[in-house]
Formats: sequence, C-alpha cells, structure tokens
Amino acid sequence: MHPGDSEHDRNEPDIRPLVAAMIQTTDSLVQALPVDLVYMCLPDPGARTASLHPLYEGSDSFRMSLPTRFVLAGSLLEEILDGGGPRIINRPFTGSFSALEMSLSRRIGSAVLVPLEGSAGPLGTVILASLTEGSYVEAHLDVIKPLVAPLARAVETELAAVT
Repeated sequence: MHPGDSEHDRNEPDIRPLVAAMIQTTDSLVQALPVDLVYMCLPDPGARTASLHPLYEGSDSFRMSLPTRFVLAGSLLEEILDGGGPRIINRPFTGSFSALEMSLSRRIGSAVLVPLEGSAGPLGTVILASLTEGSYVEAHLDVIKPLVAPLARAVETELAAVT
C-alpha cells in the first residue's frame, strides 16, 4: 500500500486503462472519419436497460440533453447487443426507434452503431454520428471496427474486474 492509499482504494479497479482506451479510440475515430458525436452505450447488468456515456461532442448542435439511461426493448441497440452486427443509419430514417434513437435522429444526418466485441459476444455499442446526411457507408465499417477494438478490450477488462 502506498502512502495516502486507503483500504477502499486498493479494492477499486484501476480504471485508468479504460479511460486511456476511451481517449485513444475517440481521437482515432475523429481523425479518420466525419464525426460530430461519439457515445458508448453499455447495458446495465441484469436489466434490459442501458447507460449512455458521451465520449465526444464536437459540434454545438450535439450539445444536447440525452437520457443517460434508457430501455433497450425494441431498439436497434438491443438488436446489436443480441448479436445483430453493426448498423449504418442514413436519413431518411425508417423503422422503429427507441426514445434515445428518436432524440438522436432529430439532429443527425448519419450514424453508425458498432458493437464493442468481447470474447463472449457484444459488451456494448459505440455510436458515431455526423450532422451531414449520408456520411457513412459500408466501407467505413472496415475503418471503425479496428479503431474500437482497444476500447472493447478495456471495457471487457473493467467488467471482469468489477464482477
């Protein structure tokens, strides 16, 4: 134990690798793609709800109040977490959307929802959005997947440490 450390501190997982992975992933995505917003969505353990974590809001248009916790039922995010793979959404939007997805769809022109793949399946989702319609195409998935891989590993390590 180091001076100043408490018993509580020793039992808490070290989240520095997760934070570093979040920063690295966000920087890489913003440099490689047209991105106005990056969010990470993680399901709440044992519930059909999820938590939303902003990683990057590069435009004043995206400085908005989104719910930090929402119901997954019937959403694209639920499909992705159930193994449905990544989704690209361009305007005009079709299909049914959760309250979160409706909030985003009013302000965005294009979005990509990519699973954070863990060893046992999807751990969560990264959401990238652009104000410009048609910003994302299938070829972008080949760029995005390797960029979010370090974040997925860090999330998986963090989840293992707290369970």
